[in-house]
Amino acid sequence: MIPRLAEILGDLHPFHAIARSDLADLVASRAAVSGLREGRESPASSGPFLSAASAPEAELDLGPVLHILLQGPAGSGKRNLAAALSQALLGRMEVRVADGDEELASGKGIVVWISRDGKIPRSMPQRTTRIRVRSLSSSEKARLLLQETARVARSYGLDPAEFTSPEIQHALLRGGFSEAGVLGATQRLQRLCRRRSREYAEGAQIRAGLEWVTSVLGPEARPMDPLPLRLAPGCVHSPVVSPLGGAIARIEAFASPGKGRLTLTGAGPQAEIAAQVARSRCLALAQQLRYQVDPLRELDWHIHVSGPEGPKDGVSIGWPVLVAMASHLSGVAVDARYGFTGEMGLSGEVHAVGHIEEKFLACEREGFQRLWIPTGNLADLSLLEPEALGSCEPTVVSQDLAALRTLGLVSSRT
Repeated sequence: MIPRLAEILGDLHPFHAIARSDLADLVASRAAVSGLREGRESPASSGPFLSAASAPEAELDLGPVLHILLQGPAGSGKRNLAAALSQALLGRMEVRVADGDEELASGKGIVVWISRDGKIPRSMPQRTTRIRVRSLSSSEKARLLLQETARVARSYGLDPAEFTSPEIQHALLRGGFSEAGVLGATQRLQRLCRRRSREYAEGAQIRAGLEWVTSVLGPEARPMDPLPLRLAPGCVHSPVVSPLGGAIARIEAFASPGKGRLTLTGAGPQAEIAAQVARSRCLALAQQLRYQVDPLRELDWHIHVSGPEGPKDGVSIGWPVLVAMASHLSGVAVDARYGFTGEMGLSGEVHAVGHIEEKFLACEREGFQRLWIPTGNLADLSLLEPEALGSCEPTVVSQDLAALRTLGLVSSRT
């Protein structure tokens, strides 16, 4: 039963293998328990899910309403996954999606709650089972948008082929803010379809190319805040995670003669502690940085974290801050398509950090070539499906000095 439901979900929504499996397990275990409680044959043996299109059977009874929360970043396809579950159980069980905070506690079947911007719906029962849905990679978003393009265009009576050219799909998906996801792209597509329908009704003959898309969407036809292709010395990119998902922040390090003060702006208290550790490591690497310890100790540092809106805090800023400091002192720019994350230790180890999947996917969506991660985080990426990895390469770091040498930021002398 469980493999078949997971397979049906996979046919309808070919992403989020772990979340699909969790959904199948949850529904299967609830159906089995309900059947045993009422003295019926366990669905695990006879199986109402053995075929999604088999002959009509009695409606599956899970007992009291089953509440499920799909929790994940914006643009991760939570509603699409809920729609796939509803379609997979069509004719067997009612699946309702809770839109907002309305009360949906009565009746039977399944109620799927959707978290918005990381917020839990107020009306959701306290013991609701939570299923985590990760972000989508760029290739996954592109595939899902193609599916949505066919559905939305046909709903307006239009030929989907008008909107499936690579340039239009790119404008839909990458227009506006990159983290808007497939939902934002679908909303932009609906605007195009409304305009196209009106033009056909008026007899207009305008080719649906990129110029036409730009005339309809305006500034939203291109990224509103694209990342720079080059960085000045002292700047690095670092992925951060918020309730909205993974995004890219820029860390800037600047030193001036002073009394050894460190100022951190744009981030919270945990990040400030991590920056202090990075400064101590900078002093320990004075010889490799071709500085005398005393002049280096007297430098005042200003570290600034800019990028996505919302609080940016955490120890994972330590490793990228050290890279930014070394880049500033050496005058060597770091590749703008490299990302860095990791907690710094005083002896030079780079320790594992959390949310590495979301951070990696943020880099992948921005077309990064590498994400420099702690060795202890490499196993976390094994949970991602191979097609989600894209062209971004995880580069492991155990000790800071070897990595800084690879980047050309310190002397090769010991």
